[in-house]
Amino acid sequence: MIIMFLLQSAFKSIDQPPVGTTRLFEELSDSGIINFTACCVGEASVVFGASFIPAEIPTLPIDRGILVSRIIQLVDPQTNQPTGEPIFEATVGKLVITTIQIIIRDYSNAIKIVDAFPGALDPLDDSIYNTDSSPGYDSWWWYYWRAFTVKEFLKDKVVYTGQNLYPGTYTVKYYSLVSTPGIFVLPPTQAYDIFQPELMGTSAGGKFSIKSYVNSTIVNKGTCIPWTRSSYIAGTNPEIIIGTLISNSIWLGLGLGLGIGIPVFIGLIVLYLKFFDPHKDPVPAPVSL
Repeated sequence: MIIMFLLQSAFKSIDQPPVGTTRLFEELSDSGIINFTACCVGEASVVFGASFIPAEIPTLPIDRGILVSRIIQLVDPQTNQPTGEPIFEATVGKLVITTIQIIIRDYSNAIKIVDAFPGALDPLDDSIYNTDSSPGYDSWWWYYWRAFTVKEFLKDKVVYTGQNLYPGTYTVKYYSLVSTPGIFVLPPTQAYDIFQPELMGTSAGGKFSIKSYVNSTIVNKGTCIPWTRSSYIAGTNPEIIIGTLISNSIWLGLGLGLGIGIPVFIGLIVLYLKFFDPHKDPVPAPVSL
């Protein structure tokens, strides 16, 4: 048996920092046994961690304390709600919704949900695109009902963070626009406890196929991506614009009429009184002596 020293150190003070090392799995011996040896007096701890990258995408969920499920569905353009069965293929230009559900069995301080979406989908950040018509919770009840309110829309994944989670079922969702044709890897969705990474779970993975643009009746009608503003901008409605222009024109004409008409009227009265007043005493004719 080949013995390999992974790490060794002598600790002589409580202020001495810990030591660590990182190696690839291929560098370890085939026996798969890691021995830890210590001597002398004192307290020591050993932590062994591994980053597992599977050679193939798992087709079944992995449950290590958190059960994760993920489905992708088409969106009804009339209601912006999911419709039909889960899909593994779509057409360029379609709007789809990804729904992720996790089940936790014990209280957790903080959990992250990481969904690495296939490259053919472009998620729509719901801080810009508002497609959710469900009611919100403005009071403190959001603390329980909307646990995963912290969301990050990154280039390759969508990340949800939840805090103070009690045992139960939690669901999150986001909308995406199908943009690129081809066959793409559908990575599994991962959920894990931030303070206990070993408490985790993943959904099933697979492949997602995207068909090219099809000139069909539905595509000709088009699908409008819902848009929302954080605040209303006055004057953007055509009716409001026309009404505003008419109102402004009336006030402008009235102002110009009063500003010009009043001085002219006063001037005419002055001229009349000066030259044409019939009650004005006549000027006496000169008398010759």
